[in-house]
Amino acid sequence: MVKGGQHRCHDQTYGCLHAILQRAYEDELIPANPCRIKGAGRPSKRRKPKPLAPAQVIAIADAMHHQDWAIGILLGAWCGIRSGEMRELRRKDIDVDAGVIHVTRGV
Repeated sequence: MVKGGQHRCHDQTYGCLHAILQRAYEDELIPANPCRIKGAGRPSKRRKPKPLAPAQVIAIADAMHHQDWAIGILLGAWCGIRSGEMRELRRKDIDVDAGVIHVTRGV
């Protein structure tokens, strides 16, 4: 069974496979492209995310067992920092006095 975020991955994988086999067909390496599912490889309909209310964000952060994870939840929600950017943050990147976070790296 395919879960939410996996649809996009499957669409991209099928699209890549189709392109590879289409090239093989055009180069006369195979008699036909076996990828023939109509509509496959096209992006799936994306659902609109439903944002959390501020109280819900705080409740999630409060429920974290590790305080660093709570900080990550708050930075992601209030500052829009992506997961990969957050994982690369170092103490030197945060200037508490100026109220600035320097995001210069990402995973």
